Amino acid sequence: MRPSNTDFLSDSEKGAYPAPFYRVAELEDAPDIQAIYNDAILTRRSCGHTAEIPLVTVIDWLESSHEKRPIWVIENHKSIIGWFAVEDFYGLPAFSCAAEVSVYILPLFQRKGIATKVLHFIEVFLGCVDVTHLVACIYGHNSESLNLFNKHGYVQWGCLPQIALIDSRKYDLLILGKRI
Repeated sequence: MRPSNTDFLSDSEKGAYPAPFYRVAELEDAPDIQAIYNDAILTRRSCGHTAEIPLVTVIDWLESSHEKRPIWVIENHKSIIGWFAVEDFYGLPAFSCAAEVSVYILPLFQRKGIATKVLHFIEVFLGCVDVTHLVACIYGHNSESLNLFNKHGYVQWGCLPQIALIDSRKYDLLILGKRI
């Protein structure tokens, strides 16, 4: 169920959003995850897909996640407002101490401090499963995400210049990292 602008406010909150709740995603969450991701695709600023993804893609993601590399959903008043994932970096045993971080939040809930809380949660969780390095791949033109990750101690570890082609335009992909 997609939230509306008023689903999350109560008289006592006076415009503030209640604290979100995180839980490991289930197969039933796939349509919400798909909708949030497809919204992000349309921005042309946050993912490598250039066309909306089918539901089966999200189901594959969920089925391939596991307890040390889960996908979580962010709930607010029982509606999913975002999701985040940690994946093996590069998929090879030599890099098992590293994880790639991805965070997607509905536009209505961006810039409300949710991603900040998510990044802290991820660090605490991954510190418990022997991860020592976090990696985030962010387009060079996505200043909002770059600012968020930089604010949390991520630094640029690399740049793949003009590697992404979206709508006939080329973009840099920055590799940000952090040791925990």
